[in-house]
Amino acid sequence: MSAQQEIRQTLATMFDQWNREDQKSYMQHYWKSDDMRWSMKGVWYKGWSSMNEIYGADYPKGAMGITALFDIEVQMLADDLGIALYTWTHNTPRENVAGCTSQVFRKMGGAWLVINENSARVPAK
Repeated sequence: MSAQQEIRQTLATMFDQWNREDQKSYMQHYWKSDDMRWSMKGVWYKGWSSMNEIYGADYPKGAMGITALFDIEVQMLADDLGIALYTWTHNTPRENVAGCTSQVFRKMGGAWLVINENSARVPAK
């Protein structure tokens, strides 16, 4: 399997876990480091723990909603470094949103981990 295919498979696994409300497994695909960077709703955050506080929290059953990815593009920057670009929809009982995300993946310890994530969202139509 090529590195691009491995990153695509990692994305598929991540969002299958999210849609099954398995936050603990979902969070294992992110680099557990204070150097990991991510953005949400126009705010930059630092560190895996800041993401885990939000995404690793206990949600009521069904509250996490369903996320679908579209137009996935993976570009390799080096043998152990790639970027995934995609659009998405996220439907929850509270709201329906859509947007686009870029995630930088680095292969560490045999696994592709997200080391940087930038998401922009808009109301879903």
